[in-house]
Amino acid sequence: MYREGLHLTALRGNLRAVGADFEDTAGRMRSNSRVGTYGYANTGRAEHAPSTVTPASGPAQALIYDANGNMTTGLDGKVMGYDGENRPLTVSFAGRTTAYVYGADGARLKKVETDPLTGQPEVTLYLGPVEIRHYGQGAAEEILLYPRPDIRIARKRPEPVAG
Repeated sequence: MYREGLHLTALRGNLRAVGADFEDTAGRMRSNSRVGTYGYANTGRAEHAPSTVTPASGPAQALIYDANGNMTTGLDGKVMGYDGENRPLTVSFAGRTTAYVYGADGARLKKVETDPLTGQPEVTLYLGPVEIRHYGQGAAEEILLYPRPDIRIARKRPEPVAG
């Protein structure tokens, strides 16, 4: 349901209720039963975004944003870095780092996730409508084709037959 100004105030129908409270006069979410209570104290940048989240079972956590409004520090110590076009370059969380590479057209070209225990990278390539997961890992490689936004075709390499 929307109130004047087209701010979401309630979820109904087939959607699961999330216990959200939208009583903020600026249309910002004030609380969510699955996350906690949101605080808004950002001045001059990212004023639309919460500056703190206080879960029901713990202390408040600060959310930090850069001058462009990109979140640089998120919940539970997640750290994000961005390029000059505000695209994510790195995301680090719980010892795992994910790095992104973009092509000349600005589209995401590659994602590299580094395993915190082994230090081994897991690479996903994005080539137009083709996504190649576990790139370069032989039989584990998985190719997904997205001919349209609502269609996904997946193919795994066949396992070699033992002879």
